Parts: sequence; structure tokens; C-alpha cells
Amino acid sequence: MEERLNRVKQQLQQSSYKLTPQREATLRVLIENEKDHLSAEDVYLKVKDKAT
Repeated sequence: MEERLNRVKQQLQQSSYKLTPQREATLRVLIENEKDHLSAEDVYLKVKDKAT
């Protein structure tokens, strides 16, 4: 998972985007659940749960 996250980090940097803590949390949820079809609300709730 870390390898995929690092690859996305590099792509964001190349596109002049910053990897904010919120973006990183969202990316982690998406990578951890890549086999599932998550709605936007599902992603939001999972990110929110990890933050607390």
C-alpha cells in the first residue's frame, strides 16, 4: 500500500498539488478498499472514523 501511496504522492507533486492530511486520509481509504465500490458518503464516513 505504501508503494501505491508514494506513487500517487509523486503524481500530485508533478501536477503542483499538495498532499494535505485530508487527501492522504482519503487516498488511504480508497487504496484499502480498492476491491469495494464505495459511494462518496462511504468514503467520507471511513475517513471521518479514521480521524477520530
